[in-house]
Amino acid sequence: MPFYIIHHSTPLSKPQCAAIASHITTTHSERFTAPRHFVNVKFEYQDPAIEPPTYVGGKPRRTNYIFAHVRDGGSRTAADFNGVAAEISQFWDTEIAPHLARSTEEERVTGKGAHVPEEEREVSCVA
Repeated sequence: MPFYIIHHSTPLSKPQCAAIASHITTTHSERFTAPRHFVNVKFEYQDPAIEPPTYVGGKPRRTNYIFAHVRDGGSRTAADFNGVAAEISQFWDTEIAPHLARSTEEERVTGKGAHVPEEEREVSCVA
């Protein structure tokens, strides 16, 4: 069964989590004609005040990412999974990101900011 883990250091409200979970479920089930009840979505909040940060390039950074455990093979191609990744990313950009606080340059450098600049993003699957 597909299992999506949303790791986030940006606080998300319950309605935001519900919207993300619903979008991922719909996107996955429609793309791969899977029953909706097969799709699992889990949220893991990393509170930067409590937990050690994620390190990117050897520097502490607040990160938001989605890790998907999905079955490959058959008619499922890397292009299909990249399409799902792009749809989920677009949903985040249009429905979630506008409601998040923007990071200052100092927050970006120290890894305490909530906004990930476009040039630091990666939207693809690893097959």
